[in-house]
Amino acid sequence: MSDDQKTEAKRARVRRLLIEPLQELGFRFKRGTSDGDAARALASIADDLAYLTDDSLRRVEETMRDKGEGSSRCFWPPRATFIAYAQLAQHRPIDDMPGVSSWF
Repeated sequence: MSDDQKTEAKRARVRRLLIEPLQELGFRFKRGTSDGDAARALASIADDLAYLTDDSLRRVEETMRDKGEGSSRCFWPPRATFIAYAQLAQHRPIDDMPGVSSWF
């Protein structure tokens, strides 16, 4: 399996367990966000969280349900918010962070 296929498989898992359930709850991008920008933002979130186990992805999805932005709490929060809650659910392996592992 090529790296592109592995990445897409990981993205698909994150989409199924995190992104799609949040979309079903009504999460959306602010008016004026292009389809391309929205797709890139969700792909970045999926890539950042691909290291999580299925249980951790479900935990993050449950946590993020009430973290939407705007008065209706329905706009996607920033990518950094997802990364922070993912770290709480399951620490990212140091092997996945070359900049950090070089300190040691």
